[in-house]
Amino acid sequence: MKKILLFLILGLFAQDVFSQELRCRVTVLTPQIQSSDKQIYQTLQTQITEFMNNTKWTDDKFLNQERIECSIQITIEERTSSDRFRGKIQLQSSR
Repeated sequence: MKKILLFLILGLFAQDVFSQELRCRVTVLTPQIQSSDKQIYQTLQTQITEFMNNTKWTDDKFLNQERIECSIQITIEERTSSDRFRGKIQLQSSR
């Protein structure tokens, strides 16, 4: 009886998870950073853009116009060490 109850509970909470490919625009802003090495932030922007757009989140095939459009704005407020940053992220998506 306990096994049947367990399977019923698991069945009620099990849901299909759907994913879709993204068409993402990423912007990295550094208004408060007084660093002369702005290339590091451009590289961060490029790598995040490539990761979001080139990662296959599903095995399904989607046309470019079928992808979920998203915009990510990262505002770096402080560089706490050579490889650590503090900031804010704003994410927006639309179908």
